[in-house]
Amino acid sequence: MSSRVPAVQNIVMVGNGMATMATLEAIFKHEVILKRKKKVAITIFGDEPRSNYNRVLLSNVLAGKTEFEKIITCQKAWYLERGIDLRQGVCVTEIDAKKKTVTDANGEVTPYDQCLIATGGLPSIPPLEGAGKKGVFTFWTIEDTEKILSAASQHLEAVVIGGGLLGLEAARALMNYGVSVTVIQLAEQLMEQQIDPTGSALLKEEIERMGIRVLLKTRAEAILGDESVCGVRLSSGETLSAGMVLICAGSRPNTTLAREAGAEVHRGVVVDDRMETSLTDLFATGDVIEHRGRTYGLVAPLKKQAEVLADVMIGKGRKRYEGSFCATTLKVAGISLTSAGALMKGRGGEEICFLDSARGVYKKCVIRQNRLIGFILLGEYEESLRLFNLLQKGSDISAIKNQLLGKTGVAGEAIRASDVSILSDADIICNCNNVSKGEIVRAICERGLKRWEELADCTEAGTGCGSCVQLIDDLLFETNKHEQENGVSVPKSGVVDIAAIKQEGLGVDFSRISEAGSRAVSPEDEYRLKTYGISPQKHAGYSMLRIRIPGGRVRSEQATHLAGLAEIHGRGRMHLTVRQALELHWFRIEEAETIFEELRAMGLTTRSSCGHTFRNVMACPHGGTANDGIIDVQSWAAQVSDWAVKSADLVNPAMPNRLN
Repeated sequence: MSSRVPAVQNIVMVGNGMATMATLEAIFKHEVILKRKKKVAITIFGDEPRSNYNRVLLSNVLAGKTEFEKIITCQKAWYLERGIDLRQGVCVTEIDAKKKTVTDANGEVTPYDQCLIATGGLPSIPPLEGAGKKGVFTFWTIEDTEKILSAASQHLEAVVIGGGLLGLEAARALMNYGVSVTVIQLAEQLMEQQIDPTGSALLKEEIERMGIRVLLKTRAEAILGDESVCGVRLSSGETLSAGMVLICAGSRPNTTLAREAGAEVHRGVVVDDRMETSLTDLFATGDVIEHRGRTYGLVAPLKKQAEVLADVMIGKGRKRYEGSFCATTLKVAGISLTSAGALMKGRGGEEICFLDSARGVYKKCVIRQNRLIGFILLGEYEESLRLFNLLQKGSDISAIKNQLLGKTGVAGEAIRASDVSILSDADIICNCNNVSKGEIVRAICERGLKRWEELADCTEAGTGCGSCVQLIDDLLFETNKHEQENGVSVPKSGVVDIAAIKQEGLGVDFSRISEAGSRAVSPEDEYRLKTYGISPQKHAGYSMLRIRIPGGRVRSEQATHLAGLAEIHGRGRMHLTVRQALELHWFRIEEAETIFEELRAMGLTTRSSCGHTFRNVMACPHGGTANDGIIDVQSWAAQVSDWAVKSADLVNPAMPNRLN
């Protein structure tokens, strides 16, 4: 048991990652609830010189989907405002559990009453000849990410060692920069911790369809080159040419400090249900721990662990951590994957499966004694929230067993999780922070929230891995819509005065819409948006965007960029229309300006592609190559299309974000 809490309580935290942030927030909440009069002095040591950031989203930075500044959790001012002594870029070299002090790399000794080890994990580096050569990288920190991005601009070929999440995400990201990638996996399948052999085979097929080569049951024996990488020799005898190598072979708990301090360490630092190590007043949390024989490499357990730590450290000491039941929700190279619980049926179990290799979709539910004990969803995620809640509750599913996988050929239909209106208030929306639908709805109604960022500030929903943000946005839309329909703010009629709209002009203020989202789009806006190639979808919060492809022909670099747009903004797919245009579905209106900029850079536009306008100009794309082709009219199609777009200037010049 921990010693008596002194009048001034000195808490030292080693590590400044997501686990530390969760603990800090829990402590601050406890202080407010308890109205503590005792002073808590908190000192935090962080190895990295950067501000705290969401490490889960590093793959988005590498892929160019976001900037580092957007994944920063807290700036230095946040710590200063709360009186926290942040020692950024300072490494702790020793913890003395008897003297209750920590020593840092500068030789400074800091005393503590309680110390928290939150050192997370470290990348696993397999024994490999030449691993120290220039051009060999791990993918773990923002510094790693920046080095990889720099190398990607200089090399055409890369080898990724490891076929887990990080390896596949890194491989897909490198493809965005024109790098040819080969993934080497020692195991017989990809992502063996999150998916079964059938799903892995489909995932491999989808990854290879992107142009990434995958080698299973293969070991890298040596990295070739003098000082810099020039290739990799494999156990099969094959030699791969490469200018850069990424080692993404998993991770291991960073237990060095705890072990040297004398704490019990197995796979991770062993903690009890109070999150205390075998040494008095020395606690641990996050990826570094082993609790009841289990280690965690996910965001979801952090909040529960933090609540226990706050209660034990500064509260009444009554809470206990009993472990976490987690679902893994990922985007693997742009492909949705959710898995939880048992992946194989074992004795006495049964499985319900669906496979559509053409669409790249695999679904599996594992059932025992009429209860869902595990599931896999690859290529689609719509049922994930409902299945996870069924799994977590342990409900009897006898009556709905044939409805678990939705419209997949199994008898009956499931309720899709994207229809948030049918979820109960107790159902969990944000698994990482354990936030239920009821908590989110109450926050929206009581505070009049309109945006996800506002909701995240007061509930933390969506601030972990980010996989639930679309569901949260749907819930915001549906809740505000319900409030309006019940008299809070009656929306405008769906009937619009087209003549008046044309008189005013067809310009749309995208700044306003980007700020408030799709719920701010009025019927008049919907009419105007057609000039921009945007039409509403039947799914709340989503729209369709149509891109003009004059003559139905695109250049190779345009096709590559369009595929990237589809992956980021269209759930990995685009639709070809009978008028040779392309349609992007599952697109959010808030993304419009970003997409417009990218299309302009490609020489493409969405202008006048919807509504009663001069639509896309069609032509035979084979006119200049077919044996019986008489004339190639591609250039004429492009010129006519350009003339039509530039001539139809119906936009109000006074309105910002003009089409031309």
